Amino acid sequence: MSNKIQEARAQVAELTQAAYLRAVEAGKLPAGAEVKATIEIPKDTSHGDYASSYAMAGAKALHQAPRAIAQTIVDHLDLAGSYFQKVEIAGPGFLNFTLGPKWYQAVLADVEQEG
Repeated sequence: MSNKIQEARAQVAELTQAAYLRAVEAGKLPAGAEVKATIEIPKDTSHGDYASSYAMAGAKALHQAPRAIAQTIVDHLDLAGSYFQKVEIAGPGFLNFTLGPKWYQAVLADVEQEG
């Protein structure tokens, strides 16, 4: 059985990086920044299923306020085909990702396959 929790965490990183690259192409964020964000499962479920610190971790390298970075990332996110149905900005710039039906279907398919 694959680890859907780890897959979803990896997908948060991939989606965020792809949004950053789209924002660079659109001239909204500077190119060449290396951002090392943390991705955690929030204790409070009202904060989504995964929280990324990307905007706060990138504030210095991107020369912008964390909330402005978070908004730019959200504006350039493409969740189509991903495990996630929405992303919200919280607090000083956390990106809170909420899992969607595709993730739950994948988990159920794994359970059914394993028997």
